[in-house]
Amino acid sequence: MKKRYEEARANMKGKMLNCLVVAVVLLAVSALSGAVICVQGNGHPPGPEPNKIDVISVVPSSIPADGVSVAIITARAMYDDVPSNNRTITFQIIDEPIAGGVSLSTTDLIPPNEGKKVGNVTNDEGYAYATLKAGDVAGDVKIEVYRLDNVSDTVVVTLDTVQPPENKTNFTLEFLAGHNMISLPVNDSAVTNASSLIAKIGATCTEVFKWDESSHAWKAYAPGQPTILDFDIGGGEGCFVSMSGPVEVLFTGPGWDSPFAMSLIEGHNMIGIPVNDSSVTNASSLIAKIGSNCAEVFKWDESSHAWKAYAPGQPTILDFDIGGGEGCFVSMTGLAEVTFEGVPWRN
Repeated sequence: MKKRYEEARANMKGKMLNCLVVAVVLLAVSALSGAVICVQGNGHPPGPEPNKIDVISVVPSSIPADGVSVAIITARAMYDDVPSNNRTITFQIIDEPIAGGVSLSTTDLIPPNEGKKVGNVTNDEGYAYATLKAGDVAGDVKIEVYRLDNVSDTVVVTLDTVQPPENKTNFTLEFLAGHNMISLPVNDSAVTNASSLIAKIGATCTEVFKWDESSHAWKAYAPGQPTILDFDIGGGEGCFVSMSGPVEVLFTGPGWDSPFAMSLIEGHNMIGIPVNDSSVTNASSLIAKIGSNCAEVFKWDESSHAWKAYAPGQPTILDFDIGGGEGCFVSMTGLAEVTFEGVPWRN
């Protein structure tokens, strides 16, 4: 009898211990769940769905296109006069400069919190915030702020051109998909040869090639090729840049020397106008500048994917403009020394 009593007491003690363990575990899980809820929310139930979203401020409204400057966008969600608290508001870039590198971010822990489209949960007063980081291309950035598909507002932030240091100038070249015939508009220290020009332009540049008048042959270099194929590029020289997509590139540096002397040889010479010489604005004025040994000027027009050509005596309708950062071919029947004078190119 005593033995059965002791066995029953031991069984009861074990069951009580098991119940105690289960209770402790449930209590811990409950506490942990409460902690998670507190981290994820602000402790208040969501407010009403907004019927109005307004961008309250953008500070500052314009920032330098330097790749680091930021602007803070503040928006507010309301249902009539009642704040729509604890609701996710979306900030989305809907228009920006080509390849500008602009991005948004928020302090939310839950993605999307960085990129072209981000979300931010409104606070008790219905406010939501996002940070816009500038890219390195000037222009306007348009951002839409909305909640689901119900209500929205838009705002524009201006990215200003970064002013160059003293004695330097800026010039932006726009590259299109395909072949672009260019010359270096200013003496940018980052560009001295084909490989550094490719690095300056970025991943959409697939090849750089130019005509070498002294050897009467093409020189070409593409990313990853042996350095022995690389070649120098300097002021007054023209070259082709092959692109897989469009991009705008900012060149910064002092202008090329003025006066700038150029030697042209018999045959085809691939050149660029090194400085803004007021006496040269088109093919006919370039021919007049060079003299009687110039038989023709022609260039590739990347927008129409066609050649433009002009020779002395042809109708003026065939004449075409030549400006900063453009390349062209000059066909010569003999030698010529030409001097260009003017201020640095800028746009």
